Amino acid sequence: MSDELAPTRATLEKLYAEHRVHLRHIETLRSSVLTFLGTVSGAILGFAAKDGLRPDDKWMGAVVFGLGAFALLLSAKLHEKLKLEIRRADGMVRAIDQTLPGSPLSAIYDAMNADHDRAFPMLRRLKMWAVWGGLAGVLCFVGGVVFFLAG
Repeated sequence: MSDELAPTRATLEKLYAEHRVHLRHIETLRSSVLTFLGTVSGAILGFAAKDGLRPDDKWMGAVVFGLGAFALLLSAKLHEKLKLEIRRADGMVRAIDQTLPGSPLSAIYDAMNADHDRAFPMLRRLKMWAVWGGLAGVLCFVGGVVFFLAG
């Protein structure tokens, strides 16, 4: 390990750790907000359906649709931020790797990714943005159905 690169490596390691904290925060925010919106939507739908849908329940369908649309947009934006933080963290790892003799981190990352891909050949193709976006889309769909059935 070169002593002249130690301060650079320490700075890069701190930046890497900071980007990993941002990653966890973004994912926690996404799951918390979308869970809350789903809960509120469920309460509105339960209230609308308790006595059967009537024309004056149309607004509840519109609200659930709006909450679903907001959830969809929020999920997309947070996914974009998540990907940015992943790129930044990966960039820090590559930069740290360049300060180490033999670049061992690249080999370790490549081996870990290959092991993961072999262990989860089907699930690795399932993208979380599609799961969260799909759930928000379901809210939009259900809100639309309630809106049209109430009329």
